[in-house]
Amino acid sequence: MSPERLVTIDTKHPRLRTLGVYHRIEIEHPILVRKTVSQKLTAVAAHLPDNLQLQVDSGYRSRQTQEKIYQARKTQLGDKKANKLVYNPEKGIPPHSTGGAIDVTLTDSKGKEIELNKGQIWIQTVPVGSKVSY
Repeated sequence: MSPERLVTIDTKHPRLRTLGVYHRIEIEHPILVRKTVSQKLTAVAAHLPDNLQLQVDSGYRSRQTQEKIYQARKTQLGDKKANKLVYNPEKGIPPHSTGGAIDVTLTDSKGKEIELNKGQIWIQTVPVGSKVSY
């Protein structure tokens, strides 16, 4: 099986957006993901209600970028917390370095992030083809 191509995210979809370049971790290129990841993101966005958007904050990261992020979090938070938040590249191939991992958040229709850990939204798994709402 040959490696999957990295592609940009389909930002033409009305409920799918990417984080602005000034806020990104990796700014040398647009947010890149595997082609199948991009297709799945578009499918998820299509099932969101009109008042929500899916915002992709990060996709592919070089191994060097992943190492820098991990070391910064380790310095800031200590080993235990850093290992819960950021993949330690010493343990193997970082998922972000394959283009298969993404960081996403939900935003309202104006682009304001919805804090999922504050109890503002509750999402439950629903059958394929169903819409979710909050």
